[in-house]
Amino acid sequence: MENIEEHTVSIYIKNYKAKRLDGLNIAHGGGASKKINEEQEKIIVETITTKTPEDVGFKSKKNWTIELIRQWVIKEFNIAMSHRGIAYVLHRLNLSYTRPTYVLAKADKEKQEKFKNDFEVLKKMP
Repeated sequence: MENIEEHTVSIYIKNYKAKRLDGLNIAHGGGASKKINEEQEKIIVETITTKTPEDVGFKSKKNWTIELIRQWVIKEFNIAMSHRGIAYVLHRLNLSYTRPTYVLAKADKEKQEKFKNDFEVLKKMP
């Protein structure tokens, strides 16, 4: 244990003298209470996994983003949370997120080969 403040060490000594080894059990703080309860978490998981943003009122939006989830939580539960707070909730609920990407239709093999050949010719041009 290095870089411990002298004040902290004196607290450990005081606790040891008062309660022996039981006094050295270090309790960790619970942190801030959760803004979203378990019932709301279940609703979030169900909504994100079964519906698109368009289904819940976001016009022309097909993929969930943290910002859309944040806006939906405000609208649905009247709870304002930061971008990072929503990301933490998703992580806690074992939901991962990625940026949406486009999936291209299967390419025509002949056109692909023609493109490769044309591209090789173009690369050799001065």
